[in-house]
Amino acid sequence: MNAILRLNSSRSRRGFSLFEVLLFICMLSIMVTLALPLFASPYSAKQATHQKNAQTCCTLLTVIQAAGVPVTEQTPNIPDLLRRLRVGIVVEDGPLAGRRFQLPHLSEAEVLGAAAYLKLEGQELIYAPVPMLP
Repeated sequence: MNAILRLNSSRSRRGFSLFEVLLFICMLSIMVTLALPLFASPYSAKQATHQKNAQTCCTLLTVIQAAGVPVTEQTPNIPDLLRRLRVGIVVEDGPLAGRRFQLPHLSEAEVLGAAAYLKLEGQELIYAPVPMLP
């Protein structure tokens, strides 16, 4: 009788249970999720930073121009425009008079990186998701 029970139990343990397979898949996916940032390119992170800085600068310069400061007329060169924004631009007239707009955290490398994603069309600064070639 004991031999029959042992024989039946060995037949039923041929493969893994559904729970064991699902647990293995979950553990494997967690390990892959934790390991992916290690293999990510630092270039793509810098590129994303430059794109975000370009968007921020474009938005801020649009607000400054809407407040009545002709920024692009005074400085038609985009890197110089961003350097000026790093120092700060003060609105002199209107409801925002005396307000200083600036992005002091931008380094020179970030200014040049963000400038690659911006272009001037007329007096309007436009963000382009693809870098502009010089």
